[in-house]
Amino acid sequence: MDEFINKIKELEESDIRYSEYLPSDNPIVIEIINMVNNLLIDVNGYCNWDNIAIMKNHSYEVFPLERDRFGWLLGGIQTLKGIIAYG
Repeated sequence: MDEFINKIKELEESDIRYSEYLPSDNPIVIEIINMVNNLLIDVNGYCNWDNIAIMKNHSYEVFPLERDRFGWLLGGIQTLKGIIAYG
């Protein structure tokens, strides 16, 4: 998780311009999304609530962008540069 948090801080300190939703073709965003799939989604495809709580403790909100009656379809991480969509 430390490497993941550091990667988000690297994104926030980069010259990427603010956007409501960050483009998924940016190299740093791609790295973060790849890490998210292992850290915030468990092996069964559900939210990893323990790691989401760690994110919240570091002042990063993780929330559903889209959901259905079974759970989250698309998640988001709020950063200073914008939302990273994942899922």
